[in-house]
Amino acid sequence: MPNSAAVQVTVKELAARLGGEAFGAVDAVLYGISPIESAKPGQLSFLANPRYVHWLEQTAATAILISARYRNRIGTGIVCREPYLALSEAIDIFYPSPVELSTIAPSAVIARSAVLGRDLSIGPVAVIGEHVRIGDRTVIHPGVVIGAGSELGCDVVLHPQVTLYPGVSIGDRVVVHSGTVIGADGFGYVWDGEKQRKIRQVGGVRIGSDSEIGANVTIDRGAIGDTIIGQGVRIDNLVQVAHNVVIGDHTLVVAQVGIAGSAQIGTRVALGAKTGILGHIRIGDQVQIGAMSGVGEDLPAGSRYSGIPAIPHRSWLKSVLVFRDLPKLWRTLQQASGKAPRGTVTKAGRQKKAIPSRVTMRGMKKRTR
Repeated sequence: MPNSAAVQVTVKELAARLGGEAFGAVDAVLYGISPIESAKPGQLSFLANPRYVHWLEQTAATAILISARYRNRIGTGIVCREPYLALSEAIDIFYPSPVELSTIAPSAVIARSAVLGRDLSIGPVAVIGEHVRIGDRTVIHPGVVIGAGSELGCDVVLHPQVTLYPGVSIGDRVVVHSGTVIGADGFGYVWDGEKQRKIRQVGGVRIGSDSEIGANVTIDRGAIGDTIIGQGVRIDNLVQVAHNVVIGDHTLVVAQVGIAGSAQIGTRVALGAKTGILGHIRIGDQVQIGAMSGVGEDLPAGSRYSGIPAIPHRSWLKSVLVFRDLPKLWRTLQQASGKAPRGTVTKAGRQKKAIPSRVTMRGMKKRTR
């Protein structure tokens, strides 16, 4: 977070704008925001995670966004119903987004058939193809490529080096970060007896309004029909969305998730980092899937799953505890059956490593030759 902001406000003024309750030194001036452990005098901080409660007595922040339960732990602050939500609003107050100039760089290449809205910003060496339609106040950063027949709504932001293949449709107020490729061919091949024959991908991609796509994301076009990303979807960096996937409104997709072709994801779903989703399955609304899970079957609405393969989250937690204790359980079972655990010998009531068996020694010799 920058040390100083473009805006300076008092604690009382900020509380009024956030809809919170100021207390303590309400006339103190705030000039920026910082994490609670590194804040300096004059800065605002926040407490949204109980793991950082001990910093309330140590932080140098002038004021803290907190919930009512922590009010008596600090001298000056703003009581908010949702401190983390209030933080997002405070950031917009202290650090307003830079205003993009409505200019079109001379080096931009724009097809004559393209239809451009008002107050656009188009950066150097951007390429806009035939019959592209772009809404008002959209910002196209340097090096962006927009393929023929694509449509962008109003107030869209495409960061540098974004590539839209032909036939991509993007709604209003969508942000796409650098290096993302939208509309590339899906992975479709069939064996014809001699070689893998490509199945042409002739569908498109549709992205709903108010969505945000992270950096280096790949969203493939539909094979037949469209790949669909709903409204208000948030996709983190390095995510792969295959052809004909449907992602419902307001779903969160965290980094390095891979979603195979024709999978259908419901609304307000949360996919943890590095989760893999098998193709042609359905995930219901408001499902939560833990990080590094592998989902290979339909999941009912409102459920929580984790693990590989994914199982109900509570069962997964119990399984992890059992898995951690498997060596101990195995030794216990061996001893109960009157057998010494393989690889150990019992002597004077204690265990130690045994001499490898002949078979093991023979295998070791083979591996060292």
